[in-house]
Amino acid sequence: MLVDLPPITRLLISQQAVFGLLSDRFGRKWPLVANLVIISVLTLGTGFVQTFKQFLVVRSFFGIAMGGIWGLATATALENIPVEARGIGSGIAQQGYAVGSIIAAIINLYLVPHTSWRALFWTASGISAFVAVFRALLPESEVFLRARREKQLELDGDKPAKSATRIFIHETVQMLRNNWLRSIYVVMVASGFSFLTHGTVDLYPTYLQENKRLTNFDSSVASIIGSCGAIAYAFFSWFS
Repeated sequence: MLVDLPPITRLLISQQAVFGLLSDRFGRKWPLVANLVIISVLTLGTGFVQTFKQFLVVRSFFGIAMGGIWGLATATALENIPVEARGIGSGIAQQGYAVGSIIAAIINLYLVPHTSWRALFWTASGISAFVAVFRALLPESEVFLRARREKQLELDGDKPAKSATRIFIHETVQMLRNNWLRSIYVVMVASGFSFLTHGTVDLYPTYLQENKRLTNFDSSVASIIGSCGAIAYAFFSWFS
C-alpha cells in the first residue's frame, strides 16, 4: 500500500488558525517557541516508532504543529521590515521550505546510509529545538507590542467586566464576518498552491526511483538541484 505521507501530514495543518489566534492574543514570540518545541518533540518521537500505524499517528499530530509555523514566522518577519522590502522579504521567507529540503537531502545522502532513516528525524528534531531556543532569546515583535499598547489605551475606559479575551473573540468574529469572501479566496489560492507544488515536489524522489530507476543518491541530488532553483525564485520576488 502506497501512502503519500505529506498530504496526510498537511491534512491537519488547517489547525494553524488556532496558532494564529494565539499569536494575535499573546504575541508572536512564545506561541512560535511553543510550536517549535512541539515539533521538536514529535519529530524526535518519529524516530522511535516501531510500526507504520504509529508513524502515521505521530506525523498527523506533527501536521497540527507544523501548521502554526508558517503564519507565526511570516507575521514576525514581514511586519517588522519596511513595506518596500516586503516583496523580497516574503520571497526569502518562502524559501525556508527549499533550504529545509536541501538539508534533509544532504542528511539522506551522507548520514542515513551509515545509520538509519531514524537519524534524519533525530537531526531534524535537534534543529527545531535549536531554533526554538534561538527565538526565545530574541525580543517580541515591536509591531505587536505597539499594537497591544495602543489597544490597552483604548480599553482603559471600558468596564472591567469586559475582558480582553471577550473583546478579542468579538473582533475576530467581526473580521471573519466582514472579510468572509476574501478568506475563502485565500484558502482556495493556498489550496491550489499546495496542490501544484507538494503534489509534485513531495513525490518527485519516489517518482525518480520507481519510474526512472535512479538510485537513492541520484534522486537526492536531483532534489537538491530543484530546491536550488526554488531558492533562486526569491530574487525575482524583489519585483513584486
